[in-house]
Amino acid sequence: MVPSSSEYIRRRMVAIIVVTGVIATVLVSSLTRNAPGLSVAQAIAGLGMISASIFFAIARDSGGYWFYAIRAGKVFDPNPSFPGDAQDSTWQGALIRNPWMAAVVGFEFAALICLLADALFPGHLVLFAWCYTIVLLPAATVGFSLLAARAGAQDALRILSGKHAIAQSQHRAAQLVAADLFIAIATNFALVLPVRHKPAYSLEHGYGYAPFVVAFVVLLLIVCAFMLCFAARSRRATLVGELLMGKADGQFASLAGPSRWLALSRLRRYALYVVSTVVWAVLVCAAFAKWAPSWGFVPLYCVALVPLVLMYALERCAAMRRDLAEAQDAERRVVMTFSYEKLPGLIEERMT
Repeated sequence: MVPSSSEYIRRRMVAIIVVTGVIATVLVSSLTRNAPGLSVAQAIAGLGMISASIFFAIARDSGGYWFYAIRAGKVFDPNPSFPGDAQDSTWQGALIRNPWMAAVVGFEFAALICLLADALFPGHLVLFAWCYTIVLLPAATVGFSLLAARAGAQDALRILSGKHAIAQSQHRAAQLVAADLFIAIATNFALVLPVRHKPAYSLEHGYGYAPFVVAFVVLLLIVCAFMLCFAARSRRATLVGELLMGKADGQFASLAGPSRWLALSRLRRYALYVVSTVVWAVLVCAAFAKWAPSWGFVPLYCVALVPLVLMYALERCAAMRRDLAEAQDAERRVVMTFSYEKLPGLIEERMT
């Protein structure tokens, strides 16, 4: 039985809470471990980037997702309402349809809450970070997701009813990878750089000190694991909707990475990434010990992060290539199953 819109949205919100809760918990755990004496600036940077990345992903992907859900008949509404175009000009519509604005709002929300917590409960920011992750962030995510669902459903209703022209701007893999890369690097810096204040990463004995090299290798391996996990995430359902809307086409994945490298199995690629990360970390420490002994931790980490950024970009391209193949197949099935375009016909067919 096809669920009603309210039931479908309820299930969607539960899934969003679970997924974002797990991701945010892992990231906040990393932040609190890297910065035991969490300062307000570190809390703002870390929690702000976590919130910004979540809000950005919701705003960017909701339009395609909800178009696919409605166009493929995964949900029905017996009394659909067709909003006027004037609703696009509201601040909610502008916020939901601009991922970068949504990211800024997410960051500002976390920053304001952190400042308030520091004023009311100074010295307890680690505890607050966990409270924010467990209580406040899920609530904010659900509220923002409901706004995004409403906006995405309204856009889909307009397009399917012939009351709104399909946007002509095309999504490209290169643009999506660049945006994901920026968010990933900014979040990485916010969560990882506080580790330089821990004794294990002290440069008192120099870059070539064996315990420091070992700790730095472990740090880069952890960062590598995080980046590979996030690079592999799928946006297949969203891409199906974007293909159906005309926002993505056959040129979407023109940035696909070296075909011979991506032809390797994922296990082999990951094994090579791990080995190269270990070797690179040791070489960077040795190079800094010889030629830049007084530069500090941040330049060392920035240089060491370069190949990991390339790994992330390659794996995002591989994930998008995989998503595109699956999305094109799903698009063909949707078009063959639902050859009509008007929403009322879609609803009547699914209800009979």
